[in-house]
Amino acid sequence: MITSANAIEQEKKLQEQYLEYYRKPTEKGGNSPPNMRFGNASSKISEELLKQREKDREVMNRQTLMQTMPIAEEVTKMFQMLNRPWLKVDAIMSAMFNDEFNLYEPQVRIKVTNSNNGDTIYMEPFELNMVHSIVQEEISQLISAFDVRKQYTVHRDHEPLALCYHQTYHLGAASIFLEQLAYNLETDQNVEEEVNHEICQPGEYDALGHLEVIWTPMSNPDERLHDPSEVLQIMDPNDMIGEQFIYKLQITGLKALKVKAASVYFQYKFYGKTFISDKFENVDSHDPAISYEYIHRVKNVDKDFLDYLAMDTLRIEVYVQAALPIFDFPPISTSNPSVAFNLGNYEMVSPDVHVLAEENNILKKQIKALSKRNNEYAKLLKEAYSFIDHSKRTNSFKSKLKKAIELDRTLRGPDAM
Repeated sequence: MITSANAIEQEKKLQEQYLEYYRKPTEKGGNSPPNMRFGNASSKISEELLKQREKDREVMNRQTLMQTMPIAEEVTKMFQMLNRPWLKVDAIMSAMFNDEFNLYEPQVRIKVTNSNNGDTIYMEPFELNMVHSIVQEEISQLISAFDVRKQYTVHRDHEPLALCYHQTYHLGAASIFLEQLAYNLETDQNVEEEVNHEICQPGEYDALGHLEVIWTPMSNPDERLHDPSEVLQIMDPNDMIGEQFIYKLQITGLKALKVKAASVYFQYKFYGKTFISDKFENVDSHDPAISYEYIHRVKNVDKDFLDYLAMDTLRIEVYVQAALPIFDFPPISTSNPSVAFNLGNYEMVSPDVHVLAEENNILKKQIKALSKRNNEYAKLLKEAYSFIDHSKRTNSFKSKLKKAIELDRTLRGPDAM
């Protein structure tokens, strides 16, 4: 089993091994990481190091996959034993973007599918190990309680659904072209394509949502002193050389997320510097409104910066924690008949007063929902009956409908309608 410490240590050593060469000074002023748009990317040493890195990454991924696949399968089976058969766990190969080397690299991720509401969420292998350990311990506690005929209920924090949805994971990234910034152009908020950017993930065919991004050129890094009329009008990007680059970046929200987000934060790298937003908590929405602002400034624009704007893209990585769905399933306990049967055909242990009260509340909610739906059907039935011509006694539909209404009144009482 991979522990969190082992997985992180392996990744750390792999990163340091290949970054060591690039950090060493050379007569030519240093080395550039492989596959970068600028720098000595085609050197023989870089190519050899990149190939070796790919081989090492493949070995590590194969090892991780072989270790996590049986764990994922076992966790799925344990979820079934605890009467949560709609949660399925799989170890899959995905791709994550490496900022240091400016490329995608294969990586093992854990995919959790909730067939009850269609959610698909992710976690890391070491997080799966934590879930496995907790669920395994809860099953042991339940079996021990059955053996001694003692009441036991799994805590809500250890409910399989809560364990899976507790993780914050990388949803995807929005890629934004920067070329227009060299002309001091602001985002046209009336053009949807300029504001909304698809959040994508390698291996996913459809967008996972949209990120709302607005760029505004500034005349001064202090927003209080900003005067739109003083923003330079640029016709040729070369006119920016020697001038200041001042832009306000705003992230105003996410739209049409595939999962309902409980919290979200962003990370991106602008001209070599990494920026991380605060974590926006309790958003609980598929379309959360966000308020992130940062004024980016380059004091003296040069050719390298113009090349960056012209040839690079800004990747805004989106991280979310999925909102825990509301569900009315009986708690996992020794009084749950499905759990008692799945763990060894045990006889249920009589629940205590608190458990009975909780189950009673659940049943009341279900009865209320069914009663509301029944009333809606009865109302529709009454409306349909009112349109029938009662003068035609031979109307067979009218006769059948009348009998149905009479039967409904008999079953539900004279005051039902």
